[in-house]
Amino acid sequence: MRLSLYGWGRYVLNHDLINFDVSDLELSRDRTYFGDQAYIERHDPESDGEPDGLELVAKASNVSLNGDFLVRVRLTKDEIANLARIAFRDDPFADVVAALSTGHTNTPSSM
Repeated sequence: MRLSLYGWGRYVLNHDLINFDVSDLELSRDRTYFGDQAYIERHDPESDGEPDGLELVAKASNVSLNGDFLVRVRLTKDEIANLARIAFRDDPFADVVAALSTGHTNTPSSM
């Protein structure tokens, strides 16, 4: 997963905030920050009334604003399902099930 800033005009910029392989991440059970390691948290809807989902958390080591920063990307289950639907729209159902079961697709771009 890559989260980048792109600018134009006076602010021409191509800057990666975070860049890591989501397929290598595990669900964090203790909500402890792991240094430079990215992790996934389950979002609890009871904490703020927002829908159930996941948060991807990573250190933004490329950001220099006089401090250390974490980038948190929250996706609801509906958003995750919609992204999967878009990503696998033209794939045969058996390939979709295999990809969701193993975490890997058999497409050349993922190998």
